[in-house]
Amino acid sequence: MKRRIRFENWNRNFSCRPALYAEPHCVEDVVQLVRLGHNEGKTLRPVGSGYSYTPLVQTDEILVSLNRIQGVERIDRDIPAVTVRGGTRLFHLNRFLASQGFALGNLGDIDRQTVAGAVSTATHGTGLGLGNISSEVLEITLVDGRGNLTVIQDRPRLRAAAVSLGAMGLMVSVKLKIVPHYWLQVDRKVVELDRALDELDRNVANHRNFEFFWFPNLDFAFTKTMNLTANRAAAGMQLFVRPVNDYLVENGILWVLNEWSRRFPGARDRLLNIIPRVAPQEVSFEPAERAYATPRWVRHNEIEYAIDIRNVHRALTELRRSLHEAGTRVLFPIEVRFCRRDDLYLSPSSDRDVAYISAHTYADEAYHGYFQRVEQIMKRFGGRPHWGKLHFLSGNDFAYLYPRWDDFHRERQTLDPEGLYLNPYLKTIFAGKREPPSG
Repeated sequence: MKRRIRFENWNRNFSCRPALYAEPHCVEDVVQLVRLGHNEGKTLRPVGSGYSYTPLVQTDEILVSLNRIQGVERIDRDIPAVTVRGGTRLFHLNRFLASQGFALGNLGDIDRQTVAGAVSTATHGTGLGLGNISSEVLEITLVDGRGNLTVIQDRPRLRAAAVSLGAMGLMVSVKLKIVPHYWLQVDRKVVELDRALDELDRNVANHRNFEFFWFPNLDFAFTKTMNLTANRAAAGMQLFVRPVNDYLVENGILWVLNEWSRRFPGARDRLLNIIPRVAPQEVSFEPAERAYATPRWVRHNEIEYAIDIRNVHRALTELRRSLHEAGTRVLFPIEVRFCRRDDLYLSPSSDRDVAYISAHTYADEAYHGYFQRVEQIMKRFGGRPHWGKLHFLSGNDFAYLYPRWDDFHRERQTLDPEGLYLNPYLKTIFAGKREPPSG
């Protein structure tokens, strides 16, 4: 399928009109498309589900979706591992794995991404003993910049390709580690913010998955812990309770509060005081394929930084003080999550355990001043932005943040020497040299 379209990402903060949009039906079609782009000197960008806020896929030349290249190729039960096609949505993969008695070891709070997109941008969940999805990759099959089908298994190249932003090739299949299927006990609570900060280290250490949310200038936090359990007794009741939280509270009420605040700014403080009253406080028991993700229907802007976990207390204290001084009032929370270190060249958690700190605003609300304030604090603590989230960094900033920056580019050059996969955004980012960061 080849046609002209107008592509727009999920949040509608960028769009493009590629000269050619294609949804190949098989790997052979992908090879032919890449060779066409190579022969004509055209830029080619892969696109997944469009959940990135940064213009990673933006192009006016060739845009390729792997939407028709989906499904599981095989499960290796002895490892265990699954080989899955790049266009497969995470929620489809999760359901299939559950039917076979397996699961992914961890997942983020959105499961609509494609496997290739999630791997390429180091999509993560939370849990200090658990890595991002890219760290679970055992093998990648991609079509390189000259149209060659390439299987990557050796560790040095895999360390570059696993988080490569679609810049090393079109990822047509991925082999991922999996685990036996499991259930989680999920505890959601509303606590005082000071208590959440005081108990932070203990909660991170004692729970398989821990995260918390906090609205600037509110003295409350919303904590969520998840731990392995054999208890499934409450599963029947959850058929009612979980949808109420997912659809009514985290989407319906959130949208109403933000729309009301946008139209009547003077009511914002009163609206903020409603949030602790409607936030869920519950214990539930959920299977792996349903425990992590929540529907996200309310469009919003997001910035997210990974900092060394040893700096999390200082960073949150400074962020809290700064936002209080600025009088920041937003009806979206700051979210704090945790992730195990890995050895991938462009992973935000490369060579250090990290805390991810993210800030959000309603899609129709100005965000630059707020996000720049957050970013300046994260930069002081050596923060690395999530590749799919908003930021204000230069190429030199990125080069300085990643010690293996040059190693990544050496591997990338071997697979795409002419830069077929580089759009203007990536060319700007990748032009960075290892110098002290700006600002």
